Amino acid sequence: MLTNIISKLEKDYVYENPWVNTPYYWISIQPSTVKGKIGEDIVSTYLNLTGYTSTKNQTPAWDLNVDDMRVEVKLSLLNKTGLFKFLQIRPNDDYTHMALLAITYNSSDIYLIPKDELKDLKPQHSGERGSKDTYYLGITPQELKIRYSLHNLNLCRQQ
Repeated sequence: MLTNIISKLEKDYVYENPWVNTPYYWISIQPSTVKGKIGEDIVSTYLNLTGYTSTKNQTPAWDLNVDDMRVEVKLSLLNKTGLFKFLQIRPNDDYTHMALLAITYNSSDIYLIPKDELKDLKPQHSGERGSKDTYYLGITPQELKIRYSLHNLNLCRQQ
């Protein structure tokens, strides 16, 4: 009986993964913790290739030491509602900049934003620390480009 119930419910939960035929599919299928590490590696490599000096920080307070900046990295793939959701943002931690790695089905951008310029963070109500000091940024690709275009590393390096 249980197998029959599960089979009938399958159609309500199985969906076509929109990332399948994109260069980012391999990232989309990773667990959250692995995605975070991938994001750090992508940002660090990009920064090193474009003239910055980036090394992994050895404490959990931030992810990368980039020149004289302490950089926290957040990766978000465009979700099915058309938003980026950058999660687990802790404004009270001791970083100076946040690198937002934003990936859509056919493009990717890195925004290196001074911490005090981050806007519209919302409380993230999950986990023990979540209700007290953890936030997220939910933002459309258009809003991200408009709000933080001066901090888009792809655009800055093309000029």
